[in-house]
Amino acid sequence: MKREGIQYGAPKASGWSSDFIDKFGTDVATALGFEPKNPLVDVVKRLGGRLEYVSNWEFYDNESIFVHSPQDFDIYVSQYTSPLRDRFTIAHELAHYVLHSNFGKIPLVAKRIGSNLAEREANWFAAGFLMPRDLMCNVYKQCGGELWKMAAQLGLSESAVTVRVEYLQRIGVIEK
Repeated sequence: MKREGIQYGAPKASGWSSDFIDKFGTDVATALGFEPKNPLVDVVKRLGGRLEYVSNWEFYDNESIFVHSPQDFDIYVSQYTSPLRDRFTIAHELAHYVLHSNFGKIPLVAKRIGSNLAEREANWFAAGFLMPRDLMCNVYKQCGGELWKMAAQLGLSESAVTVRVEYLQRIGVIEK
């Protein structure tokens, strides 16, 4: 929720490359001691945020994150989506906090719907945060490239893992 006296802006793209943001997401996860399959709510709390699940009718028209100040932000997630889908959503919103608000130094509010560069950057960060390249190479081999097995092992949706594997194949990190 908005707070009186705070001027919120929309997320502004950093302009960094997808490769840099992807690796930055991995670096932030490492710095926070985050391991894949760990609960993301712990990361949100450690950074000073709150996570709230809301009904779809509230969620659809409302914002997905409010960053008020350093160590003070709120993330809103639909209560009707799967926990596997929610993990990527939460990491995406954390990207707005880290990348676009500079860890809360720039108050902002992001909408749930959008496809601009800032939103793509948040996806790149979330992918690197949740699915680091080295881990993905190992999991890909362990699971014989079976995406559903990879998704189960990583605690993510199969669609998130599919997009990540396709990207890593395109840039030559994982062989096709």
